[in-house]
Amino acid sequence: MMRFTLLAVLVLGGSAWADPGRDGASDKQAMLRERLARFKQLTPDQKTKLRERVEFLKKLPADERRRLQENLRKFQKLPAKDQQVIREKIQRLSPDDKKAFMDLSKDFFHWANKQGLVESFPREAFFHWLKEQRADDLAKLRDLEPADRKDTFVRLFYDFKAEGLRRLRDHVEGAPGKLRGHKCSTEAQLKELADADMREFWPELRKAWERCPNGRRSNGGPVPPRK
Repeated sequence: MMRFTLLAVLVLGGSAWADPGRDGASDKQAMLRERLARFKQLTPDQKTKLRERVEFLKKLPADERRRLQENLRKFQKLPAKDQQVIREKIQRLSPDDKKAFMDLSKDFFHWANKQGLVESFPREAFFHWLKEQRADDLAKLRDLEPADRKDTFVRLFYDFKAEGLRRLRDHVEGAPGKLRGHKCSTEAQLKELADADMREFWPELRKAWERCPNGRRSNGGPVPPRK
């Protein structure tokens, strides 16, 4: 499933508030009138949630706001059944989980942007990995003040890289109790990947998964186990 759409749908709230990409002043005026009409029809609780999303977006770098819009457009192009799966994932989140996810995402976006990782790092795969495999660290992040999260992000960032490399090596070479290795990368390629800096690592990891004709595709991060 395309995890990169989850945050876009959570923040932008589906198609009703998406930028339809219209051109021209008259189209933009019409779009604003439509949005105002929708806003007036919302309940007080829905208006509060929408204002929270707007405040969240205002605090993001311009590149991240643009990326969320792009990801929402990708969501809108998905088959209806895939859209429903993503919506159900969001509905299963508690209000506290939604707030924590948005707060941590905002802080991580700022940090990743400063590190030059905006284009390559699989951020939503990272948060999925935190939730599924590093729940204690995720809880600690939630308890920290935003200014104190940087060191924890850096440590987890490198742990996530090591996990991505380990899973790829298991896929290539095989692992005890699992299927034989696919031999889709050479030892030299694996070593070069291990030595890559953070800006190069994630796009190269994606390419390594895509090199295998029989392997499962990855979003550039560790491949989650099948349910």
